[in-house]
Amino acid sequence: MEERNKQEILKKIIQKKAIITSDQHKIISMRGQESKWIFDFRKVFLSPKSLALVTDIFWNMLEKEYPFQLGGQELAAVPLISALILKSQQSGKPVNGFIIRKSRKKTGLQKIIEGEINEEKIILIDDLINSGDTIIRQLE
Repeated sequence: MEERNKQEILKKIIQKKAIITSDQHKIISMRGQESKWIFDFRKVFLSPKSLALVTDIFWNMLEKEYPFQLGGQELAAVPLISALILKSQQSGKPVNGFIIRKSRKKTGLQKIIEGEINEEKIILIDDLINSGDTIIRQLE
């Protein structure tokens, strides 16, 4: 399938599944205030058809940045990072991935980062865009 067609199909899926407004659902920001809109990509990332489209489109954009590694906050980034790691292996350009926990585990190894971070540049992935607080926290 041509890249342009993939983008058009994905655009329709996103419009239908990922754009949530306050007239559809009550939305509370990380600051505890009501919000008017949010992009929530969980339904997109957990659908085989749309995840395949997202992965192909992302890989086509990211491949030129190779080498790099992918990171993101639990739970949201897990499906896309996993799919992109598989895609990278299939493309002969394997990338590293890691997940940042929302809070440090209280048991076991008490990790805040799952996976290993290497020396390559990091590209952060997130499924939800509103205030940008999650990305800022990951950078910190």
